[in-house]
Amino acid sequence: MGWPLAVALLALMNLVPGLNPGHSTAITTWSFVLAGASVALCFLPLQGLAWIVAAIAGAADLALAGVRIIWGHATIDVFWFTQGATAQLLSGHNPYAVAYSTTTPGLASAHFPYGPALLLLAAPFRLLGDVRLTNAAAMVTVFACVAVLARRHAGEAAGGRYLALALSLPFAPFMIVQAWPEVYPVAGVALWLVLRDRHSRWAVVALAVGLCTVPTAAPLLALPWLWWRQARQEITAAFVGAVLICVPFAIWAGVRAFVDDTVMLQIHLAPRPDALSVNALLWHLGRPLLPWWTGITISALCMIAFFLWGTRTWSSALMLGAALTLVAFLTAKWAFFDYYFIVAYGFVFALCLSSHSGASAVGRAAPSRVPMSLPDPLSTSPASAPNQRTAAGRQRLDYLETSASTVVSHTREARPPGPADVLSHSAARTARRPNALAILAHLWDLTHWGCPKTLVHAVLLMAPHSGP
Repeated sequence: MGWPLAVALLALMNLVPGLNPGHSTAITTWSFVLAGASVALCFLPLQGLAWIVAAIAGAADLALAGVRIIWGHATIDVFWFTQGATAQLLSGHNPYAVAYSTTTPGLASAHFPYGPALLLLAAPFRLLGDVRLTNAAAMVTVFACVAVLARRHAGEAAGGRYLALALSLPFAPFMIVQAWPEVYPVAGVALWLVLRDRHSRWAVVALAVGLCTVPTAAPLLALPWLWWRQARQEITAAFVGAVLICVPFAIWAGVRAFVDDTVMLQIHLAPRPDALSVNALLWHLGRPLLPWWTGITISALCMIAFFLWGTRTWSSALMLGAALTLVAFLTAKWAFFDYYFIVAYGFVFALCLSSHSGASAVGRAAPSRVPMSLPDPLSTSPASAPNQRTAAGRQRLDYLETSASTVVSHTREARPPGPADVLSHSAARTARRPNALAILAHLWDLTHWGCPKTLVHAVLLMAPHSGP
């Protein structure tokens, strides 16, 4: 009963009056609809009826935002930044040229402070009158990606609970109403996780666009970047892509002005007492604020500790990345409700990638420390050979990137030695030792995996070894 109770309580947190207390009846109704649908989803496998219930819960989230929205108007400067800058862009003017009044203490006005990808995403919806439609579309994208990841990795039974959690978290309505941009990098990460298996280029593009809106989700990607080569290449390519998107806008606005608006403004602003951070707490307690280097030092120490984490799976990578992001936000000059949206959905992604078989992998970037529960890509049965070959192809890069000694060590520990460990099902029936035909047959199979490095590892695995 823990999951149903948790998601019900989270959904009912939307009962707070919030930004538009004049619609209390509608807010109450939709909050209970969301709670009921989320609880029902906890008991349903992700198939058939579950998708209808999930759609109802998602519609309730959007309705909770809709009843709070005043079309084309908001009281927060983030909305006016995006609304005004997209209007400038659609008119053919420099979107970074106009200054807008702000709700930030000590800052009377500021130019558009976010990356240009946000303008490109929001411009079509600005033609409809309100850029917050972009936030709604991004939020729906996050929900859809959570559903796919949960069903694909956690299984139909557990996936329903994780999707219910994502839908019931009380972030979505406020991310839409306030036009907060952190929803875009989270959507970019979600699309990257979903697409990188079969559409790696589009996955990198989605991540690049997300990171080019606001870069606050970068700590979430720290552990995948450090642990696995393929993930490191994709994340690096995404950051390069984000920079390339910025280049024409930087030339248009002037490089110095562009950097001042998007980067230096955040550095020069003082800590804010209305933030959700340690500095804000110290300010209210009348204590000295943290030195500027404290957050950097604590975050760096946490990253080193997390890098040395024993179990390297995608679930643990995103869980530790979310924890690192939480530490960074708590020790930063400021962090607000929308910042912790990244942390919350980082943990949701980690749950979705916690495979029911005990090992988690996304696409081709499987854990570089081979978990014992991962299937042996060289051991197949006649019935499962095509499926296992496909699975091996998805895991081929980082799984076989491990050093030869590590692979052999895990092979010895995971199963008793013998020719069946390295021969195919056909060769294993006819030989007790690896022979030339069996080795050639395996090399032929391995070439279909598309990774030349696997040939070397196959020879090492087939080499005779001593030991118990």
